[in-house]
Amino acid sequence: MTTFILNYGLIYPTLSEEKDNALEVNNINNKKNKTAIEVSVGSFHPGPYAPYQLNKKKWNNCNTLNFCDLNNLFGKSFGVTYIKRFHEKNNRKVDIDSSITFSSQKYSSKDNSYLMFSIVPTYRYYPKNIGGRLNLGIGVGLNLASRDIPSESKDNENLNTQLNLEIAYRINKKTSSDLVMGIKHRCTLFGIIGGKLRGSQWFTIGLRKWY
Repeated sequence: MTTFILNYGLIYPTLSEEKDNALEVNNINNKKNKTAIEVSVGSFHPGPYAPYQLNKKKWNNCNTLNFCDLNNLFGKSFGVTYIKRFHEKNNRKVDIDSSITFSSQKYSSKDNSYLMFSIVPTYRYYPKNIGGRLNLGIGVGLNLASRDIPSESKDNENLNTQLNLEIAYRINKKTSSDLVMGIKHRCTLFGIIGGKLRGSQWFTIGLRKWY
């Protein structure tokens, strides 16, 4: 009888062990991702950025936001972004995106390579009716360029603002990996920071891994 009890205990886990295992699995499933690393590549759009140009006081049917004139993309960018989550409530998240981007442009008669450093507080929204796979993001922060940017006004300063728009799709739930498509815009915030109104904008596509 004793041998049977010992063998049964070795073969079948106790109720306590089953609860411990279940608790461990639940903790893994409920783990909240707090940081992420994103690697992206991109290309610049000649603009204008938005449907309405404030400096020329006119409307444009062809602009960056409606993906017009994609055959005239120029230059290239390669960026690495570190994301730190600071606040979340239900399906709304607030993060800080810190990026370093290597860029190269040949625009008009200018040809230049430069680095951009940016810190952008970002709001991300996860719609509940899409199974948690999709999220939309918008952020506004600061961008510092190491050199003059060929496509911008020669009067622009190195420090400008940056506006980020993005859509991300969870391609792998197990590894918390996202495919991210974004539009980034470097500007002077209507002429308040860093010079003239003319800025630069670029499309990006990248992979993001949450930890």
